[in-house]
Amino acid sequence: MRTPEFTFLQCIAALPGYFLLSEISDDNGRPEYVHKEPIVAWAIEDVSYAPYPITCAGVDTKTSPVLRPDGTVATPFTQWLDVDDWMRSEKDDWEVRSKQKRWDEARKQAGI
Repeated sequence: MRTPEFTFLQCIAALPGYFLLSEISDDNGRPEYVHKEPIVAWAIEDVSYAPYPITCAGVDTKTSPVLRPDGTVATPFTQWLDVDDWMRSEKDDWEVRSKQKRWDEARKQAGI
């Protein structure tokens, strides 16, 4: 899959307390732990003026969740009350995907 190219208008230093979140999964792919990467700056995209978080790992151009200083977690499309709420949501999504995968495999095995 090709990564979209972005042109950034400017870079702005991030205030303390912003973190990029990612999940660490167990051997089965079930989310188990939260990894927090400090956001050090924001890159402003030149067409939409959308802010993209910058960490020591580089610019994150996905819609990864961000932990804000007030403890809430947000993506451009969704908000959660806190990190625990976000992680519950990730685990619930995994459960749904896992059940759907098992259902699809059973149907395939039965020739349906």
